[in-house]
Amino acid sequence: MYKSLCCLFVVSLLAGCDENVLSEFPVGLEPLEENLAGVPAELDGDPFPETLNMISGSKDGYDWVHARGFVHAPVAEVYAALSTPLASVDRREVDRWEIVEEQPESELYDFVYTVKNTKNALITVHYDVQWRHGVVERTDDGEPDITATRYQKIWGTSYIDLLEGSVLAYGRDETLTELEFVHHLDATRAGVSQIKSFIGDYYADVLAIVRDTPMPEF
Repeated sequence: MYKSLCCLFVVSLLAGCDENVLSEFPVGLEPLEENLAGVPAELDGDPFPETLNMISGSKDGYDWVHARGFVHAPVAEVYAALSTPLASVDRREVDRWEIVEEQPESELYDFVYTVKNTKNALITVHYDVQWRHGVVERTDDGEPDITATRYQKIWGTSYIDLLEGSVLAYGRDETLTELEFVHHLDATRAGVSQIKSFIGDYYADVLAIVRDTPMPEF
């Protein structure tokens, strides 16, 4: 996932320490934790600008980023963008990927898919990230009002010991959606800057899909 992993690949290759491991992904769509990022500041007279405010830190052996932002669109449209599989691929960092759609094993989920990633450096590593999306609350008209997303690395390279995240989307009004992102990462020579890059790219993809414009190329 992260280009900076290659900095350790020379040493690791000699040591032969990489292996593919499984990680349990608990059932549910609950956010990883309370999002502590504040709302973005007013920009060009817009009190709800389409931008992200991020805060970051480290604890318990992993790095974390919280982000909060707005999209000028109804929750249903934003949810459709969030659950577009290509938007969740870290196209800036991986060299190849395959998206495998899966049958949801819980009624909590509307969409479940796994992104099977390949990263080429001095050695080639593989890792799978499973994504789950669901509607938590609906309006009186049956439209999504609060949606939740969870994702986690479930298999692959031991260079990434922990990769997990959550996204909440909820309506401020009928034309404005607020987004909350939480991401945790414990990976070899990768951290906050890589997390911020991924969240920013995911947000940019969501904006492009909502606006019906081409998704960015990374």
